[in-house]
Amino acid sequence: MKFAVFDNNGFLAAFYSSDIHGNNIPTEAIQIRDEQWQEFIDNNGLRK
Repeated sequence: MKFAVFDNNGFLAAFYSSDIHGNNIPTEAIQIRDEQWQEFIDNNGLRK
């Protein structure tokens, strides 16, 4: 699973993956789909 944290303006601040971070994912992170993760990667800094 992938998770994301967003700043106060709605922009991506950080990604987390349960495969990498295990249980060390911040409580404010929300789960996102792989397609959403790829969209953020492909359009870095352009999506809210």
